Amino acid sequence: SVKPIENSDFLDVVKVLGWEVVTKRNQFKAGDYCIYIALDSIVPNKPEFEFLEKDNFRITSKKLRGQISQGIVFPLSILPEDDLFFSEGAEIDEYEGCDVSEVLGVIHYEKPIPISLRGLVRGNFPPYVPKTDENRIQNYPGVIDEIRGIKVYSTCKMDGTSWTCSYLNGEIHVCTRNNSLKLEGNDDNIYVKMFNKYDLKNKLEKYGKNIAIQAELCGPGIQKNRIELKEHQLYIFNVYFIDEHRYGNMNEVIDISKKFDIPM
Repeated sequence: SVKPIENSDFLDVVKVLGWEVVTKRNQFKAGDYCIYIALDSIVPNKPEFEFLEKDNFRITSKKLRGQISQGIVFPLSILPEDDLFFSEGAEIDEYEGCDVSEVLGVIHYEKPIPISLRGLVRGNFPPYVPKTDENRIQNYPGVIDEIRGIKVYSTCKMDGTSWTCSYLNGEIHVCTRNNSLKLEGNDDNIYVKMFNKYDLKNKLEKYGKNIAIQAELCGPGIQKNRIELKEHQLYIFNVYFIDEHRYGNMNEVIDISKKFDIPM
């Protein structure tokens, strides 16, 4: 949809998926196809993006004439002419929802890990466990219709940092969002401290099944500690059964939460 911003002669607000974005007046009309670049994206230093240089080419929330603008929208003409993205004779609606980030050179912004959370890196995140990158509902509003009439449960999103621990045939990994950390000689690292706090080595060995536990690590020094915790704490939100290549359902997550004595 497209509507003018009331106190501006030059700006519209367009709705793409679940996001509202400010654009130039009459740049788009309702129903147009467009390219949406999401928040926390980094665009390349190219002429079409040079107006974003002052923001270090990062897409962030803006407020223009009282209207929140989240993301940025471009016409399809921004796609490189020499790129064979569209097949000859294909209808444009066949491409609705396609990811063109690689074509445009757009990457996801990764927030630097505070020095207090860094540790001795062991290696990459284990490939047999999915990374924790939950999708925003604004990017996927159709999910509301998909789950209509289906029993669901909701949880409170704790504001911290992603923590993953996996156990595969006796091998244990403790991970940040992107890396596995060394367990030995890394006792001061908060990720490893949480592993030791909950005695997870013994609990995982006793449990004996190949599993990954994913939790939000919250507390002092993390994301402003908005719930004012006095000490660091884990909150489980995912359980992944490695051998079965699947996430646990609600009852299984509750069961693991109780077995390992880690709150949800």
